Amino acid sequence: MLLLILNRGYSQNKHSILVDKRYFKVDTIIKQNNSRFYFWRGKADTTYKRIIIERISKHSDKVIFDDFIRDGDYDLFDMNDDGFLDFVTYYHDYDQVLFFNPSINRFIDTSIDMPKVVGKIHTPTAIFYYSYTHAAYGDPYPYSTLFKYKGAVPVFMYSLKYITKEMYWDVEGEAEEIYLYQIKNGNLRDSVLVKKISMPSSGKFDHAKFWREHYKQLLGYH
Repeated sequence: MLLLILNRGYSQNKHSILVDKRYFKVDTIIKQNNSRFYFWRGKADTTYKRIIIERISKHSDKVIFDDFIRDGDYDLFDMNDDGFLDFVTYYHDYDQVLFFNPSINRFIDTSIDMPKVVGKIHTPTAIFYYSYTHAAYGDPYPYSTLFKYKGAVPVFMYSLKYITKEMYWDVEGEAEEIYLYQIKNGNLRDSVLVKKISMPSSGKFDHAKFWREHYKQLLGYH
């Protein structure tokens, strides 16, 4: 497997026959899974946010994504540590991810909203991720999650909910009360209360420290 970001801001692609170069320019090229993926961006103000992803392999040339993306902003990260770059756009505190599926040699068709990862816990059998999400419309209190990936599918396991003195009050680490929930079936919206967490004497709660210190007990590691 070869994975490499070849260029950003590259202006020509002599091989493409599918993208009209009068209106689009190559913004990024990556090479992975024995193919090159060209990320084309619209040249005009009206098309700047339109991104086309073209896959060029030895015997084929195919457009695999063509859409306008929010703010025209995207990145390429290996979100689930499987060795392949994923296509990431942004919305508030969420990464909207089109995961790369090597078995079909393309990014999946439907984006998955992922909370912002702030740290990882490496174990011999899995990588666990913990996140922090600020209060926002629909979620009036901040929360942190602990999860892992099964392929490109996130499996949420636990969450910490910060009850602040006012809804949408959001100073990281500050809370009146904090509750630990176990998430059922990997679904963030399906959870059961485990216990109330005592606030430290400092008045600041460190969710990263909590996950690092308690993940073994929570997940049954010995």
